[in-house]
Amino acid sequence: MNLEDVIAVEREIARLAEEEHSKADQWLADAKRDIDKNADDERSRLLEAAARDEERAKDAASGKAARIVEDAKNLSARLAALDDDSLRPLITKHIACLVPVTSP
Repeated sequence: MNLEDVIAVEREIARLAEEEHSKADQWLADAKRDIDKNADDERSRLLEAAARDEERAKDAASGKAARIVEDAKNLSARLAALDDDSLRPLITKHIACLVPVTSP
């Protein structure tokens, strides 16, 4: 093998190395594009799931608030329906617990 053959082999090796380097660069670019697309898809999926969860939580809270208001209205109506004669013994009993009894 003479010097020209060695130079030709070295040039072929350099060309093949550059070709492999270009393939690796392309593979990396493709992989990055795929990863970015997957990340964007997952981000969109998570945002949509979060929006659905938020809506469900709002609906649940709204329903719970409506039940609390309805219960309060019912209790208010029942309390408003009590007459003084019904309340007097209860109030007297509770006041007696609060006011200390003093002996004359």
